Amino acid sequence: MRRAVAVVALLLVLAGCSSDSTKGSITGKLHFEGGVAAPSNGGVINGNVTAVRKSDGKTFTVVVPGSGVFTLSVPSGEYTVTGTSPLYQSGLLPCPITMNGSGATVVVNAGQTVEVDLPCQIM
Repeated sequence: MRRAVAVVALLLVLAGCSSDSTKGSITGKLHFEGGVAAPSNGGVINGNVTAVRKSDGKTFTVVVPGSGVFTLSVPSGEYTVTGTSPLYQSGLLPCPITMNGSGATVVVNAGQTVEVDLPCQIM
């Protein structure tokens, strides 16, 4: 009986260790912005979104469908988030490009969802 109780207790501890209690989410939209006329679909584009954790450089990536909407589950931390699309500069330039380089900086806390807008500027 003691052995069964010990096994159940161990399983509960292991289940708690494998939970996503330290994760949050980054969600948003990859899209065109600017230009002469807005595309009929609101400018949303497919591609990839990458979040790089500032503390250690670890990279998390998600494929973005044609809806432009994405959600990326990441551990708590500070991230630089960028998007790329084969429809924007052949996928060679990140979106957004800012004065300080590229990307949007976000802080994700456990259980939190952070929204980020990733515009690909059309000149």
